[in-house]
Amino acid sequence: MIRDFHRYRPSLRTALRAATVVACLGLQGCLLTGEQAKLAATTPGTGTYEAVLGAGDAKMAEGDFPAAATLFRNAHTVRPDQAEPLTKLGFALAFGGSPAEASEVFRSALFRDANSAEARRGLGNTLVALGEPALAIPQYRAALDRAPQDFRTYLGLGAAHDLAGDHAAAQAVYQSGLAVAPNNSDLRHNLGLSRYLGGDEESGIAALRDVASSEGATAQQRQTLVMVLALSGRETEARELAAFDLDPVSVDRNIAYFRTIRGLQDPARRLQAIRAFMAGGRVPAS
Repeated sequence: MIRDFHRYRPSLRTALRAATVVACLGLQGCLLTGEQAKLAATTPGTGTYEAVLGAGDAKMAEGDFPAAATLFRNAHTVRPDQAEPLTKLGFALAFGGSPAEASEVFRSALFRDANSAEARRGLGNTLVALGEPALAIPQYRAALDRAPQDFRTYLGLGAAHDLAGDHAAAQAVYQSGLAVAPNNSDLRHNLGLSRYLGGDEESGIAALRDVASSEGATAQQRQTLVMVLALSGRETEARELAAFDLDPVSVDRNIAYFRTIRGLQDPARRLQAIRAFMAGGRVPAS
């Protein structure tokens, strides 16, 4: 549901996974280039500070978050008074599946620069990931006060309201975001899902169908539409769309899971099951 952390463009499902960030050195799949390894192996001097940050950004773009965290930690040793390396480290930890540690790092960044919209947004993201949407809302609002054109903050704030159960507030936020970024598919996706969760099912399905059929639609956006179609009992259409991205076994498993959700009588349990699917982008393991 929440599609934020867009600076480096992995989906939110990565940010919400409860994985452990470990040291990079010696681990397969966490390899640095020769120059990056040289930068990460020793405490960099002030002359290489920008190079270390750049190397960390490159690792973030590749999805190698432990390696990025190592580089940003080293940059922090050179400029311990600066918020930037801590903010970058916070995002690396959050993407790597350590939101609790990331939240503390973002707080440290804000101690150094209370006006950092990036650190505020990052802290909001981690609070959402930790199941504290009510605490995230003021962080997002403070970020918007400082950077009102950042659509990513609207995504986070809207998601926090949705997770807190205030779908009307969430939809107002997404609409405000669309005034800033009118063609943003993630805002349109979240708005459609919020409408569906808020009880306006036909409007929500129509909006999600529009996003899923647009050029550049992602598998996650299509599978959100699959979910709401199945939850509405439209399994034939849901199966046809699901098969665009999934193998037959996965299609059957997902449709069966959505059928189970549809049968839940407790709205809270139903929403919890929907969130579990949205967080991982797949049927949760039993």
